[in-house]
Amino acid sequence: MAVDGVVPLSFVPAALRVGALAPLRLLRGRRLVLVLLLVSVPLIVSAFALVVRPRLLGVNNFVNFVALFDLSLLLPLVAMLLSAGAVGDDLENGTLLYLRLRPMSRAAIVAGRWLGCSIACSVLFVPATIVLYVLHTVARHPELMREELPVLFATCGIVVAAILAYTALFLVFAVVFFRAMLFGLFLVVGWETAVLILPNKAALYTVGFHSRALLSQATWEGSVIHTVVDRFHVVGLLPTVTTSIVGLSLATFALVAVAGSVFARKEYLATQKEG
Repeated sequence: MAVDGVVPLSFVPAALRVGALAPLRLLRGRRLVLVLLLVSVPLIVSAFALVVRPRLLGVNNFVNFVALFDLSLLLPLVAMLLSAGAVGDDLENGTLLYLRLRPMSRAAIVAGRWLGCSIACSVLFVPATIVLYVLHTVARHPELMREELPVLFATCGIVVAAILAYTALFLVFAVVFFRAMLFGLFLVVGWETAVLILPNKAALYTVGFHSRALLSQATWEGSVIHTVVDRFHVVGLLPTVTTSIVGLSLATFALVAVAGSVFARKEYLATQKEG
């Protein structure tokens, strides 16, 4: 229904409009430098190994690098920085308060911010994953670059799935907690690492475990991540590929819905900043 001659935007167009410019806003200044440094870590290590010790390269170690660098630490950290920045920047410059007065639902605003964060994070990690694959195959087995493309495609899909889930999770932190990054650091460095030490059911409720489980099942035996995840298989706790995909998808949509619900009810002050 139009209010004062203004026709409210429906959910999807509103979310797309809110999210359209988010990547450009998020990937700039010192934050851009920081996230580029984080994303570049496995590339720098691989390039160094290419020169000094090519035996450390190969498709199998490409999987290990993605699992041990990106999925375990770097991707969650970047998703946390971007999600916290999406809310924090808007509070600082007044955009968040302005958006709440626009003819669109608050759920659409949150969905748009989640979409923008996910796009920004994907723009960083998907090309970096492709470059990492090239570095690991071009030196030792150039013919594998074409033969093992299904591994690359599966890995990129898993990276995107993890990005969608992590940005949704950290967006909830950003709208709920004043010091969102502190809770995010505890989750990434503490909780998600601790639950992988020994097989346990708590791991089944983490994004990190399901993304690494998918990676181990999309590749082959012999990788480090397969060895880690296989301990869950031995005790009957390893989810199927379908279970992990459905679980991550449902968790992502549920988290975006929670963030939208909290955002719709929470009163933000113009001087408040989310950390």
